Amino acid sequence: MLNAGRILKSISPSSYEFSESVTTDPADIGSVAAFLSWLSYSCDTQDLMTAELLSQFFQECMEYPHWQQKKKSLGEEVRHFLEAICLHQDEVFDFSDVMWPGQMQIIELEHLPDWVDVVSSYLTSQHHSQEKFRLIHDEGAQRLIAVVLKTNGEISIRQFSRKFSVRNGALAPLREDLELHYNSRLEFKNEVAQKIETAPFTTARFLAQDGQLFGTVARGYFFQKLNSFSGIDLSSSPKLFYTIRRLEQHFIKRESDPFYQAIVDGTEHCIRMLKIGDDEFLQKAPDVLSQAQNALEHVFIGDKLLSLLVRDLQYTMAGSPVVNLPKTTAVKQKEEDTWLTTPITIARQNQRTVNPAKNLAKAQPRQWTQAPLAPHPREPDLTN
Repeated sequence: MLNAGRILKSISPSSYEFSESVTTDPADIGSVAAFLSWLSYSCDTQDLMTAELLSQFFQECMEYPHWQQKKKSLGEEVRHFLEAICLHQDEVFDFSDVMWPGQMQIIELEHLPDWVDVVSSYLTSQHHSQEKFRLIHDEGAQRLIAVVLKTNGEISIRQFSRKFSVRNGALAPLREDLELHYNSRLEFKNEVAQKIETAPFTTARFLAQDGQLFGTVARGYFFQKLNSFSGIDLSSSPKLFYTIRRLEQHFIKRESDPFYQAIVDGTEHCIRMLKIGDDEFLQKAPDVLSQAQNALEHVFIGDKLLSLLVRDLQYTMAGSPVVNLPKTTAVKQKEEDTWLTTPITIARQNQRTVNPAKNLAKAQPRQWTQAPLAPHPREPDLTN
């Protein structure tokens, strides 16, 4: 059967030049290029080309105003391309079950209560009656976050935008594929596709294997590959790191979170060393402050302990005349896809400091937050 790998072999990835045996209208190249880019980042080579997979591509395209304005031609051009591929490879593809862009009615919900009600109804229909979920409104990212606890102790985190489509007489999220999967130990499930939006119109897809990540980040309506990674630790990709840690704060106890403890311990230690006039920390204090501010602004938003430590460190630095105070009170983003600092640069300090790397190794397993998850019949809890 036709799969993603066989389709991608029909073209030159660098220039999207088709082999001589595959003919397609030059006017179709824009839509086809987007489709091929999407296949290369969103699918494994052995994934079969099905009506469901093709519909998923169109649903993701409809998040972009560019394709919403061209949805009819998008469907037609991709269909012409697939028909040419099938003719060349002597395959048959059943298009009857495809949800074409021209058939999609996109609705954007403006009011939060309606948004919550629709997502709650959708999740109730999708998950087992014994499974529990909680919805959280992430105002900064303008997303609803669903934390789903399964009967076997596994957890999934799902992201939902305000865009919905009408399917089978009911409203359903336009995109259903933004999901992280955790085992009962609150670690990424091995060899399971993880997909998450790290910024507007920027999506990371990756697999986890024994704590190492393998994947790709794509951006824009042509799904341009922004970067790829193979066998890295999560902390090696700052944007992905902060996005995931921000989501995890909704269901992991902070006292059992190694990253949180590393930031708190490192900040407390820096304050103590400044108060005794340690020369080394007079130079390192601005970096420690930036670390703590970054964590407070982008991950542990509104955390009282971290807020107090940041203010205490700022006050202590102000009383040390040789400390070079940072020009801004918070770490800002250079670009949409980069950060000024890596998540745990404190680990580069010498043995006299708190070493987060050691904390990570010695930390107890992460634990559930005590905030209860609401079972299906109850109202979703948006207070946490």
